Amino acid sequence: MRKTLLILFILFLSVLTYAGGFDTSNLVIPPGRLYFHDKVDKQQKAIDKLDGKRDNMVNISSNEDFNLQITDAFTRKIDNLQREIELDTTLKSNNDKVRYLSYLEKLLLDFTLRFRTGKFPASMSPQLVSYFQQLMEANIKGQSITPLVDQMPYETGVILSDIFFDNTGYAAAKKLLYLKNTVPHPETIITGLWPYRNDADADSLIQQACLRVPFDIMRYAQAPGSQEASMIRKSTDPKVRMLVKMASLKSGQRLFPFFDELINGRLNIEDMAAVLEDEVKYYKLLVKTKMSYTERMLKNEEPVFYSYLEDMLEKKAKETFVNVMNELHEKPEAVRFRCIEPLNPQELYYTLVVSDDIIYTSTFINTYKRMMDRLAVRRGDSLLMSVRLDHFKKFIKMAASYDQLDNFLSSMDSASGRMLMNAFVSNLEKNNTLEDAADVADSYGGITNESIKYLMLDRIQKSLERARKEKNQRGSVIYSIIQTIFKSASDTTVDISDKLGIPPVYSVTNSSLSDSAGRIIMQVFFYGDDDGKNFFPKYLNLFSNKTEWSITGNEEWVTIKSIKSKPLWIYVNRPLDNDTYKDSAAQAHLANYLRYNNLKPTVIVHRGHSYWVKYTIDQLPSSGKIIVLGSCGGFKNMADVLKHCEDAHIISSKEIGAGAVNDVILRTLTDNMRAGKNVEWLSMWKSLAAQFPGGESKERFSNYVPPHKNLGAIFLKAYKKAMGEGN
Repeated sequence: MRKTLLILFILFLSVLTYAGGFDTSNLVIPPGRLYFHDKVDKQQKAIDKLDGKRDNMVNISSNEDFNLQITDAFTRKIDNLQREIELDTTLKSNNDKVRYLSYLEKLLLDFTLRFRTGKFPASMSPQLVSYFQQLMEANIKGQSITPLVDQMPYETGVILSDIFFDNTGYAAAKKLLYLKNTVPHPETIITGLWPYRNDADADSLIQQACLRVPFDIMRYAQAPGSQEASMIRKSTDPKVRMLVKMASLKSGQRLFPFFDELINGRLNIEDMAAVLEDEVKYYKLLVKTKMSYTERMLKNEEPVFYSYLEDMLEKKAKETFVNVMNELHEKPEAVRFRCIEPLNPQELYYTLVVSDDIIYTSTFINTYKRMMDRLAVRRGDSLLMSVRLDHFKKFIKMAASYDQLDNFLSSMDSASGRMLMNAFVSNLEKNNTLEDAADVADSYGGITNESIKYLMLDRIQKSLERARKEKNQRGSVIYSIIQTIFKSASDTTVDISDKLGIPPVYSVTNSSLSDSAGRIIMQVFFYGDDDGKNFFPKYLNLFSNKTEWSITGNEEWVTIKSIKSKPLWIYVNRPLDNDTYKDSAAQAHLANYLRYNNLKPTVIVHRGHSYWVKYTIDQLPSSGKIIVLGSCGGFKNMADVLKHCEDAHIISSKEIGAGAVNDVILRTLTDNMRAGKNVEWLSMWKSLAAQFPGGESKERFSNYVPPHKNLGAIFLKAYKKAMGEGN
């Protein structure tokens, strides 16, 4: 409070000064120099209007105290600097004073331009003016500005160093700023290196760029006439020289995953031509290299560009195999699974574990069976040892989700199975991400073997005791949450919501879905591929009863409103042509319409293939309470949903959402909401299961995971709550 009062007092002084313009009392200023003072005043007024109005208050940040300080900096402090320039006796000539007034004008002008283009944060404004004063005083005394620039943030230094271009330390300050900027922005290394091409550390900077932005090195190397290419090609570093060689090849970027093998002579570019042109051979080499890198990393070696190998392995597993098998889900097995015939057990293993977010149930099960059948000795523990347990927690989670874990564990002796499951639930706090912990939580609901479940719960309890003894907060939170989730999965009397301090898991109240006008707003995302266009009329047909629903629309979306009972308004974008982005434009326009009319969707539905899910997630409004995403497996999707909607109840599917199942779920959900009832997941899911008694429809429905069984999502919510993390 005292701080705010002090700032208000300073602001009062600023306004007194600023309202009347620059105070020239007790000063004798030649008319010619007043012109330069007026130019400074003009820039002050321009800054005052940055927030849209001129009112002697610069409101350009979201923080009130910051705005007061910014206003003081650009009014009172700038006026004081004008006065200081006039009173400085060491500035003897008119030209000297004009020069510093011009510097002051340039300060304000440069700030305005950089702020408007998003290159200067408002919060740095006060220190910008303060540092200007220090640099001005140093420059007047003939001192170097370099030590002062070294103390500044990059954004401040860029503006101020260019103002004092005539200072003896200008060149050194510019180099210092260039080096400072390359730390957070390695992409600026090569673009800013030319002035320092003859410096001793120029080659080391190129080597840094090689490791941090290798594609930039290749791009510049492909332009042989450029200055940058000249510097890069002169480098003697073997990594840089390898990138230059790769840049000259048509398929050079496909070599990135094998970079460490190439520079160490374990692979040869000339011998890889046939591999690069064959997708299956290329994938096989990716897996072989991944296994080699995993072995090396166990010895604390760090292969260069390891992340590029992981990214490419996932990309090719999905493109070449999983997507193909998914899309052929209605074809005979011989046709559908022909693409994986050349793969050995380890290659099939990686195909599974990197495709968690898109793989269909039937794709997983059939690939898993082929993987196990091709083992020389049908032992799952031998397979995991051959890949050095790489991604094994992901595999165990997937095997549990697709009801194959008992089969997998039965392939080994019981002691090995217990050791494996102990390892599965151990050391969860030691990873940088929460993915393993979420996978462990998710897996429990799919495990039927009671002895394994008991073993997992016992290990979690011991890990919790250890973490508490070691005063490891992260570990204590992780194991405590998982322990509660495990117990609730076996005992319905455990109130998981109360235990974990999160909103109710088993129900959503009708009132929480309603806005202040008593309406429930629902938004449905369709995409303009063939499936979207086919299913859209069928979806609208759910609301064909004109005594219960009214349907209106325009060229981009349809509005469905309940006529009877509780107001339920459903907004559905039309599945327009996705090749020309008309469907995404319709979604954007609908979102703007909803915002403008203060219509906040609390129920959001995704209708479409898994590859569209990320676009729906990116557009989720924070008001979402129930999210029906259909094909939305995997840790990343769950985590991303909760970033947008932290209390969301998520209905997901292990594979593509079946239209017939989607329609029944959505009809049941809308009928529930329209009747003014709370959504009770346990009873609703039991009712839904009765509508799919057997055959293919039962199998399709079993792929859907209701919110109360989406244990990974429950874990993430509880962890954020316990650790005090917001969105």
